[in-house]
Amino acid sequence: MVRLLRVVMLLVNNRCSTVQELGQELGVSCKTVYRYIDSLREAGLMVEKEENNVYRVRKLSKRFQ
Repeated sequence: MVRLLRVVMLLVNNRCSTVQELGQELGVSCKTVYRYIDSLREAGLMVEKEENNVYRVRKLSKRFQ
């Protein structure tokens, strides 16, 4: 749970990160980062992959209002 919150914080604080960067920051594998991203999406956050392979959370997500 703590790592999921860290992923949100990393992606919301105006950072766009690749899966590899997130994995290094959190000390987990890329596969685990993809699971975290799926969990965040299931929770209603709009996690988007941009064309340069970076992920970010859209602040327009209902969870931020």
